[in-house]
Amino acid sequence: MAGAVLLVEAALFASRAEWAEATVTGIGEKKTCVRNAGKSGSTEYACYPVAYRFTTREGHPVAFTERRAEDELPTVGDHAPIRYDPARPATDVRFDTNALYRYGFPVAATAAGLAGTCVGIALLRRYRRAGTTRRTASS
Repeated sequence: MAGAVLLVEAALFASRAEWAEATVTGIGEKKTCVRNAGKSGSTEYACYPVAYRFTTREGHPVAFTERRAEDELPTVGDHAPIRYDPARPATDVRFDTNALYRYGFPVAATAAGLAGTCVGIALLRRYRRAGTTRRTASS
């Protein structure tokens, strides 16, 4: 079910999103970030806040920040293709990635859910048939 929700959300965003090109405007001071926070396998790593700026189709400038690991740092002036929600350009910005990255997990989660549902239905039918057969045979 969660996969289907994620898939629908990704498709709805894609249908309304606008394309733009963001420019790296600055890189902040080194910070400590945590991967998988709250889990037993969490790890700390050095990260930097990277500031970006882009202009909406209507001509409004928008700035946003993301954290990047030390080995993935861009340089000031680099460009990155992004997609943004025109209704909320400052709060819903996503880097343009390939379709596999955008839809891979939601599709896989939906497929796993459907497969589990099919297996569950098949087992339930088999169980019911076996129960009916035993009652008939013991009568």
